[in-house]
Amino acid sequence: MTTARRPSPADLARRHAPQTAQAAPTAKPARRAKARPADPLPRRRTAYVARVLTVEESIAPGQLERHEHFRPFYRLGLTVSGMPAPARLVGHDLLWRAHHRTGRIDVADQPPAQALADTTGLSVPQVLVAVQVLHTRGWLVVKQLRRGEAFDLVIPGAVLETVRVLHSCRAN
Repeated sequence: MTTARRPSPADLARRHAPQTAQAAPTAKPARRAKARPADPLPRRRTAYVARVLTVEESIAPGQLERHEHFRPFYRLGLTVSGMPAPARLVGHDLLWRAHHRTGRIDVADQPPAQALADTTGLSVPQVLVAVQVLHTRGWLVVKQLRRGEAFDLVIPGAVLETVRVLHSCRAN
C-alpha cells in the first residue's frame, strides 16, 4: 500500500496577483545626462620601475610621495625586510602608535620599554635589542629630548623602492 505524498508549499505554483486596470503612466521629467569629470588617474596603472639609488640614498630615509601613505608602506616593508621577528614585532607595535601619514610618534605617546614588553609579550631586554636593531637598520630614528627619547619611524630608501614595486604589482 502506498501513501500519497503530502504537498508542500514548494510544490505549489507561484500565483500572480490578478491584473487590474492600470492607471495611465505619469510623465516623468527627462533626466539630463551629467557631464562626468575627466579622470585624473588612468584606470590601469603601469608597474612601477625602481630607480637605481646611490649608496647614500639607499641608506637614507626614503621620501614618500604625496599620494603614498606611510602605514601600508611601512607594514609591507617590515614584512619583506628579513629582520628578526622581535624587531618586526616591535616595529609593528610602534607603527600603530605613530601617525598614519608621517610615522611620527607624539612625545606624549612615546612608549617606555616596559609598555612595549607588555604589549608584545617580549622581555624588556628583548625590546631594547629590537629597538636597537630597528635603529641600526634605518627603520627608527631616535631623537634625544629633555624629557627623554622621541621616535620617528622611517623607511630606508632601498626598501622603499622595493615596496613601491610590490605595491604597484598589487594595485594592478
